[in-house]
Amino acid sequence: MPVIIGSVLTPIMLYYKEMVRFLFNGKKQRYVRRAMDAITSLSYQSLFLLWISLAFGFGVAYFLLNNYNAVHGPNIVAESSALNRFANSLYYSIITATSTGYGDITPQGFSKALASLQSILALFIFAIFV
Repeated sequence: MPVIIGSVLTPIMLYYKEMVRFLFNGKKQRYVRRAMDAITSLSYQSLFLLWISLAFGFGVAYFLLNNYNAVHGPNIVAESSALNRFANSLYYSIITATSTGYGDITPQGFSKALASLQSILALFIFAIFV
């Protein structure tokens, strides 16, 4: 059993090691630092506006995914009006950004990747805000 676990975990660990080396290597490290310095130097109002803008932008993305490809969008009721679906998409985006996660709307397909990215970005911005 340990051999099987080791053979599965070793490629995963090597992948993440290479990813960290890529992010924090030479010129790339300067870009990451510049981006982090730019975000951390923002005022509280700008950080809050950035957080709200991300929530609204992801809400629009969830709405478009749900309208054009229901397999990859959050499971929002398709029979409701467009305004109601957009409100539900915005609600899901805010719930994801605050990491509350009530579970009434769940991501499917590609929206899982969007929800993960949104959670990471929103929590990062919120951490800087605090």
